[in-house]
Amino acid sequence: MKLLLKYILLCVPAFFLFVSCSTLIKRKVVKSNIGHVILNQWEYYTGRDTSIDDIIKSSAWRSLSSFSENVKNKSGKNIYIRTVLPGWNGASPCVYLGQSDHCIQVYLNRDLIYQLGGTSSYKRTKLIGWDQNLIPLPFFKKGDILTINAWTDGYSIGLAGEALLGSYDEIVKKAFTQDYDVILLAIVFFVTGLISLIIYFNSPKTKLLLGISFFLIPVAVLFFVNSLFIQIMISAPDLFYQLDYLSLIGCTAGGFFLIEQISAEKYKKIIRRLWQIHLVILASAIIIINFTEITSTQLFSYFFIILTINIVISVVVMVLSAKNGNIESKLFIIGITGFFLFAVWEILLFYFDGLYNGFGYHFRVIYLGLLWFVIVLIKIAIDRYKEADRQKEILQLKELDVVKRENEARELFGIRLIESQENERNRIALELHDSLGQKLLLIKNQLMTRLRIENDADASLALTRIKDVTGEAIQEVRNISQNLRPQHLDQLGLTTAIETLIEKVEESSGIKFNIGIDNIDNLIPHENEINIYRILQESINNIIKHSKATEAYIYIAKSEEKIKLEIKDNGIGSGKEGHSQLKGMGIRGMYERARMIGAKIDFNFSDQAGSTVSLEYYLNRMSINNN
Repeated sequence: MKLLLKYILLCVPAFFLFVSCSTLIKRKVVKSNIGHVILNQWEYYTGRDTSIDDIIKSSAWRSLSSFSENVKNKSGKNIYIRTVLPGWNGASPCVYLGQSDHCIQVYLNRDLIYQLGGTSSYKRTKLIGWDQNLIPLPFFKKGDILTINAWTDGYSIGLAGEALLGSYDEIVKKAFTQDYDVILLAIVFFVTGLISLIIYFNSPKTKLLLGISFFLIPVAVLFFVNSLFIQIMISAPDLFYQLDYLSLIGCTAGGFFLIEQISAEKYKKIIRRLWQIHLVILASAIIIINFTEITSTQLFSYFFIILTINIVISVVVMVLSAKNGNIESKLFIIGITGFFLFAVWEILLFYFDGLYNGFGYHFRVIYLGLLWFVIVLIKIAIDRYKEADRQKEILQLKELDVVKRENEARELFGIRLIESQENERNRIALELHDSLGQKLLLIKNQLMTRLRIENDADASLALTRIKDVTGEAIQEVRNISQNLRPQHLDQLGLTTAIETLIEKVEESSGIKFNIGIDNIDNLIPHENEINIYRILQESINNIIKHSKATEAYIYIAKSEEKIKLEIKDNGIGSGKEGHSQLKGMGIRGMYERARMIGAKIDFNFSDQAGSTVSLEYYLNRMSINNN
């Protein structure tokens, strides 16, 4: 980053020197290839309001050295200037008059052909000090007189640039050739500001983007309204008159808002007051310009004083922020320093007449300085956006880590719970078998012994009944013990345990079970076998309780990668009940057991096709990842 900044700082002087030289070359090209007739040999006349006939016939006309020469007028009289038109053989003749510091009327001989501003005295009309005038001429011949009546501010009259005679198309084309780069830059700034605004409302909020938008959009408007081509093509001097000054205030308010977002936290309140002051100035200027006789030219000196003070304060704040290690403030200082270097070079060119051409003074270097400043702003915005994304990613990773830990804790709790259940079942099964079962067996044996020696028929019958009930109790204890911990699983293996379970269920339930079971013994770790057995057992229990099925199908197939278990039935009641089962403890227990052993389990409940439970147990972890 430091190397990049050093490289940029080295390139800036060479860049703006190259641009400045290019501007001087362009100035010579424009002046030598203007392609129009420059109207000269002007005369001027000062006097009170009178008829145009009397003014033309007056002998008080005096010579002017050039069209742009200032004429003193302390008396407050109207000033007229005139010239004799040459011959014209082309189409669509127009006269271009450079910037006017006053309201004007233009006459061809005695006919009024153009008017800028009010229809009476200056006191009723605002000054429009930057307007470009492109005046279509009616038919004229060599020797006709073009006269301009100017209502001045009471001191002087002066027009910047030239008075040019040419065709409408030529003048418009020349104006566009001169201004296309500025118009393009204005469009780029406007679109950039608009995109910043859109991103601000559709992304994690950062007021820096809002500041860039508030700064660039008024700057773009300022460029547009000061473009010669736009002023010629859109005849709206009153609108441009207001937009020029108001957009200037608007972009300064946006600029200080932007500085607030970049400055260190403890200085933000100071800068916030600055852009709030400029917003008050903006609101006041709108009222003053529209409802009083005060002009923007008169307001500008006060605004410039306030702006200068605020800029000094902002620079101090940026320097202090940079000293506190704020990298954005350092970048901002680089950007604003580059802009001021371009601005100083612009002033020097202006002072030495380096930016003057047939269409007046054309500013270019300062535009490029502003472009440099905007590029730095965009760099700051991108860095901040990346940082926001990085912080968001860190937060997401932390949230994922919390969720992962919660899931791991929940999974561990489920595993421990199921292990605890199995251990408890095993303990209870042993207690039933070794304690209660043995005691019942002892009672049965004693009854059988007593039955052999008892001669009373009634007593023998009673003992026989007690023996039978005791035998049933012993068998029931064995069944409960078997369900709690299937002995076949430990003694004969998983395959036999499953087959035995199906046989017993088929005998007791009346449901026909069709089976196709591969031998899966010694393929699954012993601690996982009980979970597969329980999943199968729970599935069979659900068929008996909910499906109303007459047939069921159990298939177990093995391959090199996995063991697939599928339990299906032809029931008709699993649809609604099945969906409710998905929320039940039995189904959740099956899910939990499948996750414990790294298996994949799916449920499908249908009113027409019965229910299906599918389980896939992968024989190695790589298969799990691939699937």
